[in-house]
This record gives sequence, structure tokens and C-alpha cells, in this order.
Amino acid sequence: TLANTLSLTDHDPDSDYAILQSGLGTCGVIDTAGVYNLTGNVLGASIDASEVFGIDWACIKIATDNVLFDCGGYNITNDGTADAGGIVVNGTVYIDFHTNVTIQNCPGVSEYKIGVYFHETRDDAAFNTTSYNNSLYGFFAYTTQDITINDSVAKRNLQAGIYLSNTNLSTAGRNLAYNNSGVGGIAVTSSSFYNNVTSNIAYNNTYHGVSLDTQSSYNNVSNNTVYDNVGDGIYVHTSYNKIINNTAFNNNISGIRLYESVCQYIQVAFILWSVINREYNLALVRFRD
Repeated sequence: TLANTLSLTDHDPDSDYAILQSGLGTCGVIDTAGVYNLTGNVLGASIDASEVFGIDWACIKIATDNVLFDCGGYNITNDGTADAGGIVVNGTVYIDFHTNVTIQNCPGVSEYKIGVYFHETRDDAAFNTTSYNNSLYGFFAYTTQDITINDSVAKRNLQAGIYLSNTNLSTAGRNLAYNNSGVGGIAVTSSSFYNNVTSNIAYNNTYHGVSLDTQSSYNNVSNNTVYDNVGDGIYVHTSYNKIINNTAFNNNISGIRLYESVCQYIQVAFILWSVINREYNLALVRFRD
């Protein structure tokens, strides 16, 4: 395609679709609504994404609404390009959010700075996708709303597996997050509100399994299993959240740590220990009513 831009003109979105043909390993821009399927593995990051916070390049850049992007079991791998994202949904907050974008069935998005990146978007989702060996985050939602990251895997990422920043009304559910460094498995930070982190398994992360930080409040953390993390199983700092029916065991410091958090809402039996954590089952540090 011309200039690696994928588009279809004069089409009826209910009947005609632009189809991504990338069997030869071509990156591209999706700028027309429709269904896009990979037909082979893709290598590189040749698409300019310098307008996106934190990166300069992308392999797949989605810059429109109403897109279903299906890897179909094929991989997207960087070729060493610095400051790159694998799959980037690029919206502009308050101007053009790019809604109703779904990413699915990607078994390997790897070697990028950020594997799957939702940038200033809303009502978008990633399902059944594995993001690993990225130098920052596996999945990153930045200044977004109503994002869903479900049934996916984030592993061996250097700063976090799944990272929600300034993100509201979103869900991370039924994911596996393990062997991640930095802040750990799943992080909700930078004034993120009313999110659901539920039914995930986070283990063997270099820091926390699940963390809520930087005044991120009114989030629901429930039915997660967190174990064998180097820090805390669940860490909550300077915020007000619901911590409900989580299982935490064999974490190096605490099962759940509440640090400078105001009136945490904790249900009865919010933690079910299989094994005692190494230092504390529940740690309240500078806890305030």
C-alpha cells in the first residue's frame, strides 16, 4: 500500500471493509473503519507516531473509530527500533477519542517500548492478546476511559505488565501478569478512578502483584490471586478503594499493604490466605480513618 497507509474510499461500512494484508511483514496505518486481519507475522516499527506521548514509532497505528483488528494468531515483533509501540490506538482527548476499537487474538506483541498502547481513547478493548519482553509496559492505557483489557497475558515487561494511567471506568479482568519488573504486574496510577481490576492472576513480579497509587480512588480490586511477588501482593498508596475477596500468599513483604490510604473499604474475608506471606498478611502504614 502507498506510504504504508491502509484505506478504502467510497465504501459502505456495513458491507465493505479495508483488509490489512501483511503476510510480507508490513506495518501500517489503519485510518478507515472496518475489519482488519493479519495474514502473517509482522516485523518492525516503520510508522511515524511522534504525536503519541512517550513513543516515536509504531508498527500498527489505528487512527479511526470502529475497527476490529485481529492478529489471527500471528505475531508483531520489533526489529530494534527505539521508542516504538507495537499496536497503538492513537486518539486525541476531547477532540477525537477513536472509539469502538478492538484488538484480539495476538499471541505475541514483543520487543517494543510499549506492546499495546491505548492513547487518549475511550470504549476500546484488547482480548486474548499476549504482550511480552517490552522495555516499558505490556499494555498501557494513557488518559483513557472505558478501556477493557481482558483474557490476556502480560509477561517479562520491564516496568509493568498492565499500566492504567489517568484512566477511568476501565476494566482489567481475567488476565495473567507475571515476571514483570518495575512496579509489577498490574498498576493503576496517576488519578485513575472507578476502574475494575478483577479476577486476575499476578505472580512472580519483581515488585507488586497489583498496585494502586498516586491518588487513584474509587477503584474495585476484587477476586484476584496474587502470590510469589517480590514486594506486596496488593499495594494501595494514598487512595480510597474497595479491596474485596482477593487471595494473597507467599508474597515477599505483605499480602495487602495500605499506605497513607484514607478509609479503605474492606469487606469481610477480603483476603483468603493459602499460605502466610513472608512478613505481613495485612500491613496498615500511616492508615487514616
